[in-house]
Amino acid sequence: MPDSSDRYHEQVRRSLERLVALQRELPDPDAAAGGPPGDVRESLEALYTALEELHVAEEELRVQHEQLELAQVEAALERQRYLELFHMAPDPYLVTTVDGTIMDANYAAAELAGIPAHLLAGKPFTTLVTPEARRTFRSVLSRAVPLGRLDDWEVRVRPRGDGPAVDVSCSVSVVSDEQGNATSLRWILRDISERRRAEHTARALAREEAAHAEAEAGRARLQGVLESISDAFVGVDSSWNITWVNRRAAEMWHRSREQLQGRGLWRELSAAVGTEPHTALLRAMDTRERVERETRFPIGRRWIELRAYPAEEGGMSIFFRDITTRRENEAERQRLLAQAQAQRALLTTALHNIPGGVVIAEAPDGRIVLHNAEAERILAHPLHQEGGLTDLPLHYGNLLPDGSPAPAEAYPLPRALAGEMVRDEEWMYRLGTGEIAILRCSAAPVHDPDGNVAAAVCTFFDITESLRIERTDRFLAEAGEVLSSSLNASEVVQQLARVCAGTIADYSIVHLVDEEKGVRAAGVAHADRTRQELLLGLLRRFPHAPDPEVHPVVQALRTGRPELMSSVDEGVMARVCGGADHREMMRALGLSSAMVVPLRAKDRVLGVISLARGGGAPYGARDLAAAEELARRAALALENARLYEQAQAAVRARDDVMAVVSHDLRNPINAVVMASAVLQEFGDTSRLTERDRKQLDVIRRSAEQMNALVQDLLEVASLESGAMVMNPRPVQPLVLLSAADEMFAGTAQERGLELNCIRPDGVPAVSADYGRVLQVLSNLLGNALKFTPSGGRVELSAVRVAGYVRFWVTDTGPGIERDHLPRLFDRFWQARRGHGAGAGLGLSIARSIVEAHGGQIWAESTPGEGTTFHFTLPVAQPGE
Repeated sequence: MPDSSDRYHEQVRRSLERLVALQRELPDPDAAAGGPPGDVRESLEALYTALEELHVAEEELRVQHEQLELAQVEAALERQRYLELFHMAPDPYLVTTVDGTIMDANYAAAELAGIPAHLLAGKPFTTLVTPEARRTFRSVLSRAVPLGRLDDWEVRVRPRGDGPAVDVSCSVSVVSDEQGNATSLRWILRDISERRRAEHTARALAREEAAHAEAEAGRARLQGVLESISDAFVGVDSSWNITWVNRRAAEMWHRSREQLQGRGLWRELSAAVGTEPHTALLRAMDTRERVERETRFPIGRRWIELRAYPAEEGGMSIFFRDITTRRENEAERQRLLAQAQAQRALLTTALHNIPGGVVIAEAPDGRIVLHNAEAERILAHPLHQEGGLTDLPLHYGNLLPDGSPAPAEAYPLPRALAGEMVRDEEWMYRLGTGEIAILRCSAAPVHDPDGNVAAAVCTFFDITESLRIERTDRFLAEAGEVLSSSLNASEVVQQLARVCAGTIADYSIVHLVDEEKGVRAAGVAHADRTRQELLLGLLRRFPHAPDPEVHPVVQALRTGRPELMSSVDEGVMARVCGGADHREMMRALGLSSAMVVPLRAKDRVLGVISLARGGGAPYGARDLAAAEELARRAALALENARLYEQAQAAVRARDDVMAVVSHDLRNPINAVVMASAVLQEFGDTSRLTERDRKQLDVIRRSAEQMNALVQDLLEVASLESGAMVMNPRPVQPLVLLSAADEMFAGTAQERGLELNCIRPDGVPAVSADYGRVLQVLSNLLGNALKFTPSGGRVELSAVRVAGYVRFWVTDTGPGIERDHLPRLFDRFWQARRGHGAGAGLGLSIARSIVEAHGGQIWAESTPGEGTTFHFTLPVAQPGE
C-alpha cells in the first residue's frame, strides 16, 4: 500500500513538471502571431489545473489513508478490548445465528450454562431453556428479527447437571450486513433470581401488610356492621367469656358494653342454663356445628331468633334478633289466615251451594280464579282456571239475537271487569250439549282499597225452563180467559181451536162426542188463513176416520189417554190417512209432529183436541204436559158450559113454576084471605064459638103468611133475572130510620120490647130506592123483634164511613153461632128454626137489594149477647 502510493505520487509529480515545461515552451500568443493556436494553450492550462486538483486530491487521499491506518489500529485495539470485556463481563453474553444457534459466548454465559465457552458454539440456544419455556422462547425469537430489538423479556434456563433453573432477563438485538440483512443476534442475559426472590419476599410482605391492613379494616367494618345491625351480637371465646358485644346486645341485657365484656356468658344468662338453647350452644361449641332456632330470651321474656356460628380457632359468634313483634304478627297473621281460610271455606261452601252459576275472574286478563260446580252443570262444559269465559271454543258461548256468536266485549263478565254493573240481562247461550239455553246474567266489579277493579263476579241462572213454564202459564192463562169468556159450548170449542193455532200448533182440530151425531169436528183453526180453507176442505172430504181401530183420535176417545207423535213417519200417515188423495192433501197441509189429547171432565171423555205442526221443533214431553193442562181447562170450560145450559134450563123451568105460583096459586090464597076477612068483619060472629073464632084467625094468618112467601119467591126470581128495577134517589137516612121505627113501634110494644131509633147527626143523604131500602130495614127489624125475648132491646141508627153510610140494627137476642154466619144470607137457609120462621128468603132478598145499590151487608153476633146487622149505601152525589 505505501509503495504503490509513493509511485502514484511520483508519477503525478512528474506529470506536473512536464506540463509546466510544455507550458514554458509554448510561444507567447501576443508575440508570435504565427504560433500554435489559442485553444491548445487553453487545453494545456486546463490540463495543468486538473493535475493540480489531482495533486490536492492525492494529498487528501493520503491523509485519509493515514487516518484509516490509525483507525484500523484503534479498531484492533477496540476489538481486543471488546473481546476482553465480552469474555470478562459479569453478565452472560451470547452471539447466535438468526435461528438461535450459538456462535460465541462469554465466560459468564458459559458459567450460567454450566458448559465451557468453546463447547457452547454450535449449540441451539433452546437447549438451555427449560421445556415449559421453549414455546415462548421460539415465539420471541421469531419476533426479534422483524422488530430489530427486544428488551427485558424473561425466560427460564436450566444449566447442565443438577443445578436449579435460573430466571434470566434477556435483551436481544439484530446485527445486519451492509445490505440490511440480519446476520446474527446478540444476547445479553441477566440473572434475576435474586431479584425474583426479593420481589417475592417484597410481595409476600406487601400481601401480609395488606392482609393485616385488610384484617384491621375488615375488623373495623365488621364492628361497624355489627354496630349498625338490628340484631344483638355477642362474641365469646372457647371458655364462654364475652369478648365483644354490640350496642343492641347491651341494650337487650340492660347493661353497658364495658360491664359485659370479659364476663362469662352463662353468668349473665344464668336463667338460660339447663334450657334447650343452652344445651344446643354447648353442643355446637363441641361439634363446631352452627345453630339456628327461635326461642325465648331469658331477660324480658321476649322471643328471639338465635343463630350461633362456632369459629375454627375456638369461640363462637352468637346473634340474637328480637322477633317478638314478628311472632306476634305471625300469630296474628295465622289467626287472620285461619279466619280467612274459614271465611274462604264458608264462601266456597256458600258458592257451591248457590243454586245458580257463579264465576269469579281477576283483572285485567279475565282469568277465571273460582267457579262453582253449578256453573259447569248449567253450561254443560268445563271452565278451565287458565282461561276465561271469552276463551271458549266457537261451538259454545253467548249468542246474539240472530244466533251468531257474541263478541268478547259483549259478555257480562268482561264488561264488569271494565267497571260496568250488569243486572238481570237475558242471554242466549249455546251449551256444551249443543242446545241453546236462556241465561239470566248479572255481573259486578270488585274494587280494591284504591278503587281499582281487581276482579269481577258473574252470576247466572238457566231460566229456559222457567221461561217455558212462564210462556206455558201465560198461554194457559190467556187460553183460560178465552175459554171462560163464553158459556156457549160451540163458542168455547172454536175459541179453543183458535187459541192453539199460532201458539203451540200450526193448526188444531177439536172433535166432540155428540150423542146424536157421533164424533164431529166442532172447532177448526189454522195459523195461516190461506190454509184454513185447505184444512176445512180436508175435513169435509174426509170427515170420518179411515180405520177407527188405529186412528189416533178414535184411540184417544176410547182409552182417554193422550198420544205424542214427535215425528210423523209413513206409519203415522197410514194411521191417519185413508188413501193417496187423503195423504196428498195432508202433505200439502203439512204434518211433521202432532199430539192428540183427550178432553176429560170427571170420568167422561168429552172430546179430543189434535195439535199439529208442519215444521220446526218437534213436540216433546213438556209440550204434551202443557197440552194436557190446556185440555183439562178446556174440558172444564165445556163442562161449565154444559152445566150452564142445564142451569139455564132449570131457570127457565123455575120461571115457569113462578108463573104458575104467581097466577094459579096466588088467586086462591087471596080468596081465602078475603073470605076469612069478610067472615071476621061482616059475619055473624055471635053464632061462632070461641074455638071457631080462633080457627078463623089461624086461617087468615096462614093465608097471609102463604101470600108473603109467594111474594118473597116472586121477588127472588125477579132479582136473579134482573127484572127488578131500582130507582135510586137522594134519601135522608133519618127518613128511612123514622119510617121503619114507626112501622114496628106497635109490634115492639106488643112483644114487650124496647125499640130505640138513635138519631144520626151529620149523616149525608144516600142514593137509594126508598121502598126497597125500607124493605131491607123492615126485614132486619122484623127478625130482631121476632127473635129477641120479652124485656129485650132493639136499636137502629146510621153513621158515615168514607163514601158510604152504614146502617145498623142491633138486638139483645140469643145471638147466632159463629159457624152459621157465613151462610146467613143464603136462600132457604135459617140459623134459628121455629119461632114462626119463614122460608129463609128475607135476608137473601135484603142482600140482593143492598148489592144492587152498590153496598154490602153483613152480621156480627155473640151467642147469648145479641146480634148486629150492618149494611152500607153509597152517599148521594151532588146533582143526582
